[in-house]
Amino acid sequence: MTLLVNIDSKNFEKYDEITSLDEFIDMHEEPALNYINPVDEFKGHCSNIQTWFENGYNTQILHSNL
Repeated sequence: MTLLVNIDSKNFEKYDEITSLDEFIDMHEEPALNYINPVDEFKGHCSNIQTWFENGYNTQILHSNL
């Protein structure tokens, strides 16, 4: 599972209509694989949980397998 998402700042408009993380993932056939050290991975998970809370526990911002 990819933790971080890089969005090209030159083409970000193509993501305007996306309403869930699943839709975003479906747009990409092959995710880029990058190593993330354990500390950054933990911080990323914490950030995801905080964002989920701040958005009223909206399940659309989480991948469906979570």
